[in-house]
Amino acid sequence: MSALVLKTHPEAMVRAFWKTYPARAPLPGEDEALAMKKELNILRATAAQMRIDELPADFAWGSQDDATWQRHMDNLLKIGLAKKRLDPKDYYDNSFAAKFNDFDHAPLEK
Repeated sequence: MSALVLKTHPEAMVRAFWKTYPARAPLPGEDEALAMKKELNILRATAAQMRIDELPADFAWGSQDDATWQRHMDNLLKIGLAKKRLDPKDYYDNSFAAKFNDFDHAPLEK
């Protein structure tokens, strides 16, 4: 759900974050627009890393794919953090993806 809200309503996500963590919210008299811009930049970087903007709203959020894990494995081998190729399928399971995507998207997109 949070990925969908991040994708469709990033400012609402920032405001919810500020409400939950008031110490991170702008102080009285602080430029709220500048603070929002800063937080949105952080969210955009997070969303880009998670490929949220590339994926459709009806994507099976939280699901994994072989290609992504193969690229990750290639990088681990390249930089020396892995010494041998492992099969990524041994480290993830999509069997729960349908369950945690079983929610009404429409209210979140509004």
